[in-house]
Amino acid sequence: MIKPLGLRMFPQSGIRTVINPGICSIQSGLDGFSMGCSAMPAKYSVAGGRSFGVCSLTSSNSSISGGGRNTTNLSSVLNDTGVKFGTSGIRGLVSELSDKVVFQAMTAFALDGIARGKINAGDRILLGGDLRPSTPHLMGIAASAFKHAGLEPLNAGLLPTPALAHYARVNNMPLMVVTGSHIPFDRNGLKPYYSTGEILKTDEVSILSHNISSMPQQFQETHLEDLDDVNASVTQLYIDRYVNAFGKNALQGQTLIFQAHSAVGRDIIPSLLRSLGATVEIVDRRDEFMAVDTEAVLPEHIQAVRGFMTQYSNATAFITTDGDSDRPFLADEQGNMISGDSLGLIVSRQLGADVNVIPISSNSIIDTRLEGVVHTKIGSPYVIAEMSNHSGRVVGWEANGGFLLGSDIDMGNGYTLQSLPTRDAVLPIVAALIRSNEKKINLSELLKSEEIDSHVRSSGLIRGIEKLDSMRILSPLQSASTEDLQNFMISLGVSGFNVSHVNATDGLRIYSEKGEVIHFRPSGNEPALRCYAEAGSAERAAYLSEQALKGINEIAKKKGRYVS
Repeated sequence: MIKPLGLRMFPQSGIRTVINPGICSIQSGLDGFSMGCSAMPAKYSVAGGRSFGVCSLTSSNSSISGGGRNTTNLSSVLNDTGVKFGTSGIRGLVSELSDKVVFQAMTAFALDGIARGKINAGDRILLGGDLRPSTPHLMGIAASAFKHAGLEPLNAGLLPTPALAHYARVNNMPLMVVTGSHIPFDRNGLKPYYSTGEILKTDEVSILSHNISSMPQQFQETHLEDLDDVNASVTQLYIDRYVNAFGKNALQGQTLIFQAHSAVGRDIIPSLLRSLGATVEIVDRRDEFMAVDTEAVLPEHIQAVRGFMTQYSNATAFITTDGDSDRPFLADEQGNMISGDSLGLIVSRQLGADVNVIPISSNSIIDTRLEGVVHTKIGSPYVIAEMSNHSGRVVGWEANGGFLLGSDIDMGNGYTLQSLPTRDAVLPIVAALIRSNEKKINLSELLKSEEIDSHVRSSGLIRGIEKLDSMRILSPLQSASTEDLQNFMISLGVSGFNVSHVNATDGLRIYSEKGEVIHFRPSGNEPALRCYAEAGSAERAAYLSEQALKGINEIAKKKGRYVS
C-alpha cells in the first residue's frame, strides 16, 4: 500500500534538510480551529470540505468592540500581537488574528489605498481564500471592514491566489486573499492587492502608519453567502487564460498524477489540465489541511511520490501545489522533483524572455544559462518592483517555483498572455510539459537537454527561532573579514568550504572558492531560519545545508535563544 505524501506530523521545531531537485515539505500542526467556533482548538478540517462554494464560520464573538481608542495606526495595533507583515502580506497565528486585528488591518488597507489613489471610493473588491479551517471566518471579517470603508466586496470563494489575482487584474479591481500559503495550518494570512497587483514594501509602510483611531464600537461578521458570488466567473477566466494561450491539444499525450490533498486548486487545476488535452488521475484528496512548503522536501516525500508513479506506470509527471496553489510541485516520470529554478529557466526559454528577475537565493547556475538576469532581495514584492523597471519580455520567479509574468506576451497565435505579476503555479507546470511535448522527450530528458541540472541546490530550516535572534547571529558577519567568515564556517563544523566572499543583499550568502554556496536567511512568514546550499552534487549540497543548520542551532542554544 502506498503511503500518501506528507502524512506525517512534524514537531513544532527542529531541523529539516532536503535535496532540491525535490521541492516539497509537508506538515500538519497540532492545534487548529474548527468550522464551528473560530476560537476553539479542534480538528484541522479544511474550510467547507471542498474548494468551490463558501461556508461561513460562526464566531463565538461575532459582535465585538472595534477598539482603536488607545491606538492611532495599524503599526501600534500589530505591535501588541505576533501578527506582522511577512514576505508577502500579513501573517500570524490564527489565535492572534482576532476579529479586531483583522477588521483594523483591512480597514487600514482600504482607507490608505483610497487616500493615496490606489483604490477608488465605492470600488468593488474581490475576496477569496484557501482551504484553511480559519479562512471563511477571516473572509467574513474582512468583508465587514471593506463595507465600513465604503467598498463593495465580491465573494470569489476558495480558489487559487493566481486565479483571483488574474480576475481582479482583468476587471481592474482590488483584491484580498485570505491565505497562509505554505505555512502550517494554525497560521493564516491576509494578502492585499491593488488593481495593479500585489502591494509592495513601500505600500506596507503607508498602510502601517494610516490613522485608524476612528473605528466603530460594534461590527458584525458578514455572511459570505450574502455577497455577490463570482466563483464561476473567476474559475472560467483562469482556465481560458491558458487554453487560449496554448491550445486545447497542448498537453495531448500527457498522463498526469495530481495530488489533491488540501490544495485550494485541487479542482480547478485538474480541470485546466484536462482542457489542455491531458489525462489526469487525482490521488490523495483529504479533508484535513496539509501545509506544503515547496522549498523544503524530505526524502520520504520523494519516495512517496515515486510510489505513486510506480502505481500509475504510464504517468508522465506528478503534480501538486502548496495550500493556495501559487507554488508548483512537479516531478518527472521517474518521480524526481524538478526544482523551482529549473522550472523558471524552462518557462523563460519557452516564452523567449528578455529579462529574468530572480531573488538572490536562486541557483547560481541561472546566471550562466540565461541572459538578462537581475537579482533582488527574497520575496515576490521585490521581484515585482524590479520587473517594473524593465521593458521587453519580462519574467521573474522564486526558488519555490512560483512564476511571475512581468509583461504581456504575444503567443503568436493571435492571443496575448496578459501579465500576471504574482506567483503562479500553473504556468511553470504547463510550460514544462508543453516543452517536453514539443521536443518529443520526457521530463527527465528535458532537464538534461536544457543543461540546468549540473549545480544542485538544497535547503532546510530551523523552526522556532525568532527573526531577531537569527539576526543577532548573522548581522555581525555581513561585514566580517574573510578570515572571520572562515572561522565561522569552522565553528559550524562545515568542512571543505574555503570562504571566497559574501553577499549581504538578503541575509548572509557565503561563497566558497569552489563556487559552493551557504545562504542563511530568517523567514519572513514564521519564526524560522532557512538555509540554502549549492554544490556540484546532491550529497554535498545536502551536507552543507544540514551541517550549517546544526551548527547554527548549537550557537543559538548556547546564547539561550533557541532549544530544539
